Amino acid sequence: MSFVFKNFGYKLTAILMALTTWYLIQGREVLEINRKLLITVITPDGYGIKQRNTHIRDITLSGPRVLISQFDDQPIPAIVKLNDATTGRRRVRLTRDNIDQLISNQIKLIIHEPYINIKFGKINTKKVSIKEVLRGSPKKGFFVKSVSIEPEFATLSGLNSNLKNIKEALTDTIDISGMDKNEVLEVGLVNPGVKTGNIFPQKVSVKISIDKSKVNKVFKSIPVEILSADYLSKVEPNTVSVVLQGLSKTLDFIEKDDIKASIDLRNVQPGQYRLEVQAKIPPDTVLIETKPKKIQVVVDKRRVR
Repeated sequence: MSFVFKNFGYKLTAILMALTTWYLIQGREVLEINRKLLITVITPDGYGIKQRNTHIRDITLSGPRVLISQFDDQPIPAIVKLNDATTGRRRVRLTRDNIDQLISNQIKLIIHEPYINIKFGKINTKKVSIKEVLRGSPKKGFFVKSVSIEPEFATLSGLNSNLKNIKEALTDTIDISGMDKNEVLEVGLVNPGVKTGNIFPQKVSVKISIDKSKVNKVFKSIPVEILSADYLSKVEPNTVSVVLQGLSKTLDFIEKDDIKASIDLRNVQPGQYRLEVQAKIPPDTVLIETKPKKIQVVVDKRRVR
């Protein structure tokens, strides 16, 4: 133990001098690294660029190890500020002044492809309609009766060159799989173009009306009745087919006798005519058509007794 503490002050001084020498040598050692430069373009208020606002460039940094070691593997941020409002195409050269992190002039910087091309212009607005995007199908036996969106229009902002071809804004995809009742949903809007500025509103209210599926059914050989004739008359053909729409369970219980087809000849004088057939149908059904729609009518000169 006496050996350890013998001339201890000289030994401690020697160790400190060695560490200092090692630190100075390490600090002066030149180190070179390659990194990515993440460039953000900032425009004055009310102006924008046609391309994306961020760009990537490869850079090489070299300098003393002690300074270079501060950079990790992440991209190094850089900022390009367009301070004046002169619009048009610009070619901007990148320098170390764009990189706040390069605080020491002892670091040598090489920017590979040091120029970025920018198309600079004034921001405008455009009003477009909003269209829903649906995926899937309602529950079996149901269908989408209607879709309404509130508000109906969105306002886009961006350069004219970005806005001119945009006709509508789309909602996020709405999954209607298995729906069997009306729904009101808050849905986001998809920006119609990645190069467009902002979209307002960012969310809309979508009302989806779901109804039971309806089917068509044909009822054949329905007799045509002549109503209110002052003269003897006949029709050709004397039967028609009637197409009704409704729920399956409703149409299944309808008989031919529940449907009335007629021609009204009130105040019709003798002669030949093509007149439209009128149909009286059961409740909860919709008349789609009569076949034929018009029939031949012959009104005699002899009066009805």
